[in-house]
Amino acid sequence: KDDNCPDNAGSATNNGCPDEPTDLISFIKSDTNRILFPANSSKLDSSDKEILNKLNELLSQYPNSKILIEGHASSDGPENFNQSLSELRAESVKSYLVELGVSENRLSTIGYGEMKPIEDNKTSKGRKQNRRVAINRSAEMKVN
Repeated sequence: KDDNCPDNAGSATNNGCPDEPTDLISFIKSDTNRILFPANSSKLDSSDKEILNKLNELLSQYPNSKILIEGHASSDGPENFNQSLSELRAESVKSYLVELGVSENRLSTIGYGEMKPIEDNKTSKGRKQNRRVAINRSAEMKVN
């Protein structure tokens, strides 16, 4: 009768709901959460894989958590190419996490193309920051 989340495993201290994935949330809010790509590339390098290995550990710690992998592109090149490239970037991150053993049903991807820059695309430095993948909480993860 006291279980506020009867369909999910949780703790008594959280009224039967899953504990808030605090370490995962901290990772998502940190600067570590951004994977940068070279122009025209969706290939992960060794430093990217280190970040994703850490993310894998966090996902193992919170087995009910789901994430959204957001791909982005700079404004170099045609818009439709950048849209496809952003989707490929998100998929490459997802594929690596699946290789590490994360269940596919915990991972969603979206490509935003050049629609959500975080820096000015008029500068080389800005474009470099915009060629990225970021991890976010999926809508399902936010419900407690």
